[in-house]
Amino acid sequence: FNFMDGTDGHLSSLACMQCILMIILISINRGQELILPIFILLSLLIVFLKFNWSPAKIFMGDAGSLFVGINLIIFIIISIKSLLISPIVMLIIFSYCLIDGYGTVLIRLFFKKQWKKRHRSHPYQNFAMTNNHSSISKYVIIFHFFWLLPLSLLANEFKSFQFVVLIISIIPSLIFLKKFGPRYSTD
Repeated sequence: FNFMDGTDGHLSSLACMQCILMIILISINRGQELILPIFILLSLLIVFLKFNWSPAKIFMGDAGSLFVGINLIIFIIISIKSLLISPIVMLIIFSYCLIDGYGTVLIRLFFKKQWKKRHRSHPYQNFAMTNNHSSISKYVIIFHFFWLLPLSLLANEFKSFQFVVLIISIIPSLIFLKKFGPRYSTD
């Protein structure tokens, strides 16, 4: 999750949207006991986002991103183990993050670029450099509300089509990776 903390407001916007999607799906699937802890994390992220939005006054850093990531992992494990959200629907919810992170590392490996060292070659970073920091955060919010949320609801309702919906859900992220990915960075 620390990969995603490279521009003002990006990681906090992303984590907010992931929490919102999880809360919606868990409430639909009647998992009321998990809603409160996710809502508390969401509330903390919204307050933090007020100060982290571009131009940021405070930054999440390693401690914050690891804290958010660990909490989300705990919520993912509980949700899947309790059968509140299927693993495929969870992959849809986190598809933007997974494609950006893993896609960047795989492309950097393919082009024989250093992947272990710090770099600024994630698609969201390249997008923010060509636009501005708040534009990528707005993109993340819009993408999650108008693409991943409907697809998550669809996959949750029609379980036999979950894998197809997962493939459909990653297409925009793959296009974003191709258009703004590590091939265009200088490091």
